[in-house]
Amino acid sequence: MKKTYLVFITTISMLAACQHNRTGLFTVSGKVLHAPGNKLLLEELPFGGKNPIVVDSIAIRKDSSFELKSIAKEEGLYQLVIQDGPAILLINDASNVQVTLDVDNYKAYTTKGSEASTQLHEFLDTYSKEYQNLLTDIKQNDSIQVAKTTDSIRTVIAQQKDNQLQKINELVSNTVTNSNSAALDYYLLGKSFATMQPVAIKKLSDASFNKFNTHKGLTYMKTITDGAFIKFMQQKKEIEKIIPKDTIKPIVDSTSSKQ
Repeated sequence: MKKTYLVFITTISMLAACQHNRTGLFTVSGKVLHAPGNKLLLEELPFGGKNPIVVDSIAIRKDSSFELKSIAKEEGLYQLVIQDGPAILLINDASNVQVTLDVDNYKAYTTKGSEASTQLHEFLDTYSKEYQNLLTDIKQNDSIQVAKTTDSIRTVIAQQKDNQLQKINELVSNTVTNSNSAALDYYLLGKSFATMQPVAIKKLSDASFNKFNTHKGLTYMKTITDGAFIKFMQQKKEIEKIIPKDTIKPIVDSTSSKQ
């Protein structure tokens, strides 16, 4: 019984590893409505911020349908580009990613067959709204610092900004925790640099790498996050040489929920 159980667990682990390192042929199909141009491009977004690579192109059919194909070496980030129109991000975590998009309301596009693409879309939709709220709070906080007002009001505004920052960081960290996609984790870690401290980023990066330690994109990202963490700690040590330790505020991991 114990031996059978171990075989079952090993088999499940192998299947999961294969899914997270998806290779081979995959298709992106569906419908694009109200497109300004009739051409679609499927572009691979290489890890490391290199220029996009066109892997397939096609003219949209008269019934607004399309089908694009490519061969992947591993799970990665792609974008579906509409001629003279918008582009959307996709992940090849499935052999067939289905997209329905109306250019007149393109942010409301839907994806089927690709859990990671759907997660990425949901994340971006929430993140863009919350990040805009953060920018508003930062602007308000900067303005209130030079305005003639009470310290209590300044404190309230500053706390509002900090709460919004924590909300965004929790969104990023929770999405990483619930992700079953190496490519999605890679994208999220890139986003984390906008609002997180190197200590928190390294924690997320280590967790992702432990899940997908053979993924080339996350291997590359880990070198970036580790380097940022080392540089941060070196700077902290230099500061401690000239400033007494008891005057340095402790690093707070804003991704952690309040107890």
